[in-house]
Amino acid sequence: MSMPKYMHEIYKLGPCDDGSRWLQRNESPVQAWLNCSRLDWLAWLVGRLKYEDVDLTYAIADVCIRQVYFVSKSPRVVEEFEVIKPIADQALILYKANIDQPHLLSTTTAILYDKYQQARQYMSKLPGWGYGWSHFIWVLSVGAETQREHGRAPATLSHMLSICDSMPTHPVQLVKAMLPYQALLRRLDNESASNEEQNDN
Repeated sequence: MSMPKYMHEIYKLGPCDDGSRWLQRNESPVQAWLNCSRLDWLAWLVGRLKYEDVDLTYAIADVCIRQVYFVSKSPRVVEEFEVIKPIADQALILYKANIDQPHLLSTTTAILYDKYQQARQYMSKLPGWGYGWSHFIWVLSVGAETQREHGRAPATLSHMLSICDSMPTHPVQLVKAMLPYQALLRRLDNESASNEEQNDN
């Protein structure tokens, strides 16, 4: 049986050895997607396909952070969550308003980094709970800096998926259900068409 072109394109993106062997055990992209339980692999695919959606980044951060914090059943953790989340909300509004404004990116990056430091002050009071909204704000600050320095689309979604993968608990299936499977397939399809066009030339 010939390998579907989508699978060829995933191989061309350069997966790790474990990922390559795992792909070989799946007969189609649909099967591979349904069977995947690795957020780090999904983060890699999103990053390599340059898929970006800051609102989805926020939504996935929210799901994973709530999972970590509320599983602890600690009133103090919930209190810290309620303090830091508004800072993240402000950071998101600032990011979305200014990310396409080159002359504002230096100021935006500085403000986002200040908000990150502000959030970290709260997080530092919680030994063992090093992941949270502060990391989301950090992702935004890195995204703004990437846009400012290199003029290319920031990879907030892939960064956030990587961070969520490092959290003590994360709802993999729920996160996977939130990701735009069809849009990612279209990106792979575009990669395939682009490669075919280059080969023809």
